[in-house]
Amino acid sequence: MLKLLTESLAPGVIVVQLDGRLDMAGSMEIEEELLAVVTSNTMVVIDLAGVTFLASMGLRCLILAAKTVQSRSGQLALARPQPLVAEVLRASGADSLITVTTDIDSAARAVMA
Repeated sequence: MLKLLTESLAPGVIVVQLDGRLDMAGSMEIEEELLAVVTSNTMVVIDLAGVTFLASMGLRCLILAAKTVQSRSGQLALARPQPLVAEVLRASGADSLITVTTDIDSAARAVMA
């Protein structure tokens, strides 16, 4: 089961914390809620520190979220991916579409820029 929690980091900046596996089942669990968050915010940080596995459906979910924010002239960044998740982001080329940082503060600066 994938968990999604949100918190405000700074005025206008929302952090989405994901915890669990971002596979097909996990993506289906959180996609609607994640899209609701990114539709109503223009500066979004997704904290991947708790994500232990990232599959193609999870990548699709993250890219869709980023494109949704960008279509509203906003920014989305991914923060703190575990090594295996970071490797999937690199190997898939998703890190060229979405900013990936090693900490929350860098991600927040990226979305506020």
